[in-house]
Amino acid sequence: MIVAVGQTNKRYYQRNYAIDEKPIVVMVLQNSVEVGTVSFTYAKGYLFFSYSPSYEGEKFSSLPNEINSAYALFPIFENLIPESTRRV
Repeated sequence: MIVAVGQTNKRYYQRNYAIDEKPIVVMVLQNSVEVGTVSFTYAKGYLFFSYSPSYEGEKFSSLPNEINSAYALFPIFENLIPESTRRV
């Protein structure tokens, strides 16, 4: 669904995300061990990283809490995205 915002030459269009859309969830692995998950919901508009309950290793220094949130991708994961995926 698209919503028009503004009037005349200052009008732009944005997607109207449904509240009930399912979040996008990506599992984070380190040496084949699940560390946690990164999830994104359109309704809330920001990312969450949460540690797996079974993870017993050291926490990342930039993600000290059990559940962390941000409006942009966490810097620790930025260079792990393939170049071709970032261009899309």
